[in-house]
Amino acid sequence: MNAYNDSEAIYIDVCQQEAAAFASADDINPAPGQLQQFLSRWRVELPIREGVSIDRLSEVVCEYPRIDDRRCGLPYQFGYVACQGGPGTDDLFHRGVGRFDHRDRQMTV
Repeated sequence: MNAYNDSEAIYIDVCQQEAAAFASADDINPAPGQLQQFLSRWRVELPIREGVSIDRLSEVVCEYPRIDDRRCGLPYQFGYVACQGGPGTDDLFHRGVGRFDHRDRQMTV
């Protein structure tokens, strides 16, 4: 969705899933639930010490995160996703658009 930093950390907002959407080297396909993506924030503390902390921002299954391009690389309030369907659900097509508000941590579909 976006990435930016302040004096404390680098913040990277992504749609994250548990497993890749193809078979493993052992030819094992992931379970459908492992393909569901959720909006998550990766936080890398500065200076880099102990890796990345991950915070799931929403329980809405989503994909294709976007922001207003004028906010790219900057702190921002709103991000948008395709939702209501997609990999790991009973519907491969997305039927909705979600707006995530970082101030109140709410997804509106």
